[in-house]
Amino acid sequence: MARVLNDGDGMAIEERVLEVGGAPARVLAAGPRPGGRAPLLLVHGLQGLADPSIGGFARFLAELLDRLGLARVDVVGHSLGGLLAAR
Repeated sequence: MARVLNDGDGMAIEERVLEVGGAPARVLAAGPRPGGRAPLLLVHGLQGLADPSIGGFARFLAELLDRLGLARVDVVGHSLGGLLAAR
């Protein structure tokens, strides 16, 4: 189920929760990026995954991108998400 949030500046932000690899993934999506750039994926640190290893987290992200229909993204990560973003 999706709901639309508003950031106060008139930009609509769609919020969805998807089941990915046995864990919930909260997805926030807002309009296209300027210049036709790839979507921006913000990745948190490790938490709540069925397989709490680096490989498990990487598989989780790959499945999430498949579910979202995204073949290419720019990635910014925090903590373990930062390690995966750097790879």
